[in-house]
Amino acid sequence: MNGIVNIAVEGCCHGDLDRIYEVLGEIEHSSAVPTDFMICCGDFQAIRTEEELETLACPPVYRHMKDFHKYWSGEKIPRCLTLFIGGNHEAPGHLREMYFGGYAAKDIFYLGSSGVFKVGGLRIAAISGIFKYHDYDKPIFEAPPYTENTKRSAYHVRRFDIEKLKLISEPVDIVVSHDWPRGITNYGDTEHMLRLKDRTGQLRQEINSNQLGNPHTMELLKILKPKFWFAGHMHVKYSALYEHPDGSVTRFLALDKCIPRRPFVQLLGIDSSTASLSDYRREPSPATTVHLDPEWLAILKVNNAAMPIGTVAGTPLRKPTADEISHVKNILAKKSVSEFPYLGQIHPGNDQYRKWICELLEMTDRVGETSSVDLPSEPPPATESSDLLFFED
Repeated sequence: MNGIVNIAVEGCCHGDLDRIYEVLGEIEHSSAVPTDFMICCGDFQAIRTEEELETLACPPVYRHMKDFHKYWSGEKIPRCLTLFIGGNHEAPGHLREMYFGGYAAKDIFYLGSSGVFKVGGLRIAAISGIFKYHDYDKPIFEAPPYTENTKRSAYHVRRFDIEKLKLISEPVDIVVSHDWPRGITNYGDTEHMLRLKDRTGQLRQEINSNQLGNPHTMELLKILKPKFWFAGHMHVKYSALYEHPDGSVTRFLALDKCIPRRPFVQLLGIDSSTASLSDYRREPSPATTVHLDPEWLAILKVNNAAMPIGTVAGTPLRKPTADEISHVKNILAKKSVSEFPYLGQIHPGNDQYRKWICELLEMTDRVGETSSVDLPSEPPPATESSDLLFFED
């Protein structure tokens, strides 16, 4: 797709897909603007069964099936292609099965623990989860059956996923994360946001102590210099403009949770040739699809052996060479693959999407090895304030 792309950005989903698609339909009707695809910035809750619901890391009073299972079963159809990342309120098993990305349901695509894909002519990078210092340098050790500790540590961002994204050389148009890059509040109208949101003074305290958000994604923002960065987590609308030393800018936008009369979804027109804001495209377009990114696949392939798994620390990562990227392009050409395939309804316990990527790239499924290792015996530190933030809003 070339030209203007109409993107809907949504903050925290919390399983309320029916309402989100309903509001998106109202926006489309009132503005006469078709949506090409939607990006959901975490806490998506792609829960298929009652058994998966029990692994959702949230207080029991908020543990409800919500809407996703109707789209997974085919009872309902998404209004448009929907991309999502994981937040800090997810069922970890489903996302583990799609560690490299995959279709959680027809036209509902998970962008992976970290990932880069091309959609609508735009290059989109993603990082799931939230930052917790005590888990950042740990290996990937979580596997079913999940404990109270591991169903939470499973959504804590690991250094391995951030370091892979730092290896990207080709330009990135959009980055999606759940929590905010630490320090982004220095570049927008933070006082207005605090007046809207900060009833207890907790947010101001976290901002003033430089504890709000992920310090490593702010570093990533400075390295990748994306045109846009979308996030959720804080259940408030907030925008900022970060100017890089070379004069380029990153437009940051966080949106609210799906609550009536709150700003939880916004439609943007983006010129895919320049990744800049534009007037909306009024005419319908062909169906949008998710395309594989050769550079990212090469990063995955050359660093697969460096993945920290179980109790084993990883090794330093490296950028793929031009020849290694060309090799991946040859694999895709030989196998006539350019788009990420939809493999049908996937039931719990089936890691078909993860294995598909491993087979495509001719590499070992290292994530699958976590089921046969001992878990670290020490419990994590006490839950920090923002780990369960704002579920009740």
